[in-house]
Amino acid sequence: QEQEQEQNDNNFPLPSLVIREFVSLDPRMEFRGFVFKRNLTCISQYFHQCYFFSNELDVIEIINNINKFFQVEVVDNLSIPTCVIDFGILNSGQIVIIELNPFHYTTGGCLFDWGKEEDLKLLMNLTPKKLEWRYRKYPSASSAAAIISKNFQFAIDQWTEILLKSS
Repeated sequence: QEQEQEQNDNNFPLPSLVIREFVSLDPRMEFRGFVFKRNLTCISQYFHQCYFFSNELDVIEIINNINKFFQVEVVDNLSIPTCVIDFGILNSGQIVIIELNPFHYTTGGCLFDWGKEEDLKLLMNLTPKKLEWRYRKYPSASSAAAIISKNFQFAIDQWTEILLKSS
């Protein structure tokens, strides 16, 4: 009965506040996964404005590891079959779930665009294919994203240096 009281009229769990220990995470190692009917359909780098990866093989390995983690550890334990999951990879290589978000255009699509029909079809697995993944493949020198990327990269480098010194 208590469970019933903790749900709203739409039969969704009510929001709750979760407090957990802070864990430092390299911004290059945060990814957004899109789950539709328990299928991980798409993955994007989370900080999509930034250019982080020059080697596609590194990205392929990361995506494969996230997909394996989802299939082995997450999918059978997921109480919400359609959602957006933010994944992080710790310095140890351990993959963690940062948060779950609604599968809705109000949740940022990162390198996927909720407003583009072709992207929406990918997100909703309407064009059956393998897991779709995207990352910024090159910096854009003419856009504001490039300026943000350079400034953000500087901050990441500074933060990484501080973290390495404290380890």
